[in-house]
Amino acid sequence: MRDPKRIEELLTLLNQIWMRNPDLRFNQLIYDLQSGFSQKKSKYRQNH
Repeated sequence: MRDPKRIEELLTLLNQIWMRNPDLRFNQLIYDLQSGFSQKKSKYRQNH
């Protein structure tokens, strides 16, 4: 069974990030997070 605490941890983090720019719609926020993650992951692959 997965740890149910992970949900609260994720929501807390998401809330902190979203409050930095509360005018974003939810889908914009998720897209921006995904895009940023993909760019970092891509840079990591290029360096290794």
